Amino acid sequence: MRKQWAYLGVRTGHHNRNHERFHIVYRYCPPGRSWSSNVGKLMPTKDKPYCPRDRDNARAAAKPAIDGLSDAGVIKDDTHKNVLSDKVEFLPMPTTGPGFLEIVIIPEVSS
Repeated sequence: MRKQWAYLGVRTGHHNRNHERFHIVYRYCPPGRSWSSNVGKLMPTKDKPYCPRDRDNARAAAKPAIDGLSDAGVIKDDTHKNVLSDKVEFLPMPTTGPGFLEIVIIPEVSS
């Protein structure tokens, strides 16, 4: 996951911005009911999407993604002095699809 998010950070053109102070919003969407009951049964357990059930696990599950964004230079690092807030949102379960993780980085704008 870390390498994939580093790649995304570079490919989207947000690398080398090195935001020093920022807010993070994690948005988790669980796999859809039909996906879980059909496609999900055919996949090896290690390949199934993970959907955390509480906020602490959601933050921990996203740690490799945040490290990848740091590797790409999107953010400086995820120390407590740089992360101003880290909100977790759980989106409603869709009828189809494997689910997803969306990470929104909102840089602090100094006046």
